[in-house]
Amino acid sequence: MKELVRTVPAGILALCVAVTCAGNARGAGARHAGAKYGHADSSVGKMLANTLVTRHFVFRFAEKPAALKDLFSTLEKNYARITAVFAPLPGRLSVEVYPDIGSYHKRTFGAGSPDWLVGNFDPDENVLRLASPDHPGSYHDRAGVLEAAVHEFAHAVTFNYRGRTREGLPVWLDEGVSVYFEGPLGKGARERIGKAAASGSLPSLAELDKDFVGHSGYTFSGTVVEFILKRYGAGKLRLFVKDPSAYRAIFGLSQEEFGSAWHRYLKAEYGGASAPARGVPSGKKRPGSSPGL
Repeated sequence: MKELVRTVPAGILALCVAVTCAGNARGAGARHAGAKYGHADSSVGKMLANTLVTRHFVFRFAEKPAALKDLFSTLEKNYARITAVFAPLPGRLSVEVYPDIGSYHKRTFGAGSPDWLVGNFDPDENVLRLASPDHPGSYHDRAGVLEAAVHEFAHAVTFNYRGRTREGLPVWLDEGVSVYFEGPLGKGARERIGKAAASGSLPSLAELDKDFVGHSGYTFSGTVVEFILKRYGAGKLRLFVKDPSAYRAIFGLSQEEFGSAWHRYLKAEYGGASAPARGVPSGKKRPGSSPGL
């Protein structure tokens, strides 16, 4: 294996180092993609002949490092932002970047996977896997893969924060954290939320839990986290992610009362034309999400 190991990145990672040290202080949704689309071939990982160690990650890839410098810097830049809400990871996170979407699919969900699958966090191996931003397939652009990288990294943070388990974690909270930290909602998603609020068709938390994609979970779930952070703060979010059944102890509300309070928040914040920007600015919409997300 060819090693490009730098514990103190330089050159192409100068931006990455500067962002991380100074700040020291969409696609993917693979968990809920459904059944695998073929046979996952772990031998595909042998093509990742290069290794690069940054402050918080160990990257394995097949391309030249310069082709992935925005991916390196994006993950480093978002490390402090997300872990500050929860907790730092116990060690560097492994990130595998496959040179094209075909090889990524062969390694993960099978060669017949749809092109919207460009990234996933594997909790069994504690590894983040991505298709190269240079060759993202027909569904995403480069920005979409970078957004997916942040989304899946947030999954890694919450998984490790909970003691490396997803037991008892509702899909809408698991995905909601990742959607929230992925980036601001696009105009189309904000408009859809506003229309749903005006028409009384907002999904309940129970509906999101039962059929996440069918009820446009990637549109709505991030707003639950937004609501918690704005109304109750990061400390309450941490407690809730740890124990998602403790509504009364954490918020002083029943589950139904909490859901109603969230709906009132959406009506107040997204009901007008000046709804706040919060979600996916440039990537294409996820399956089951609203047009324009």
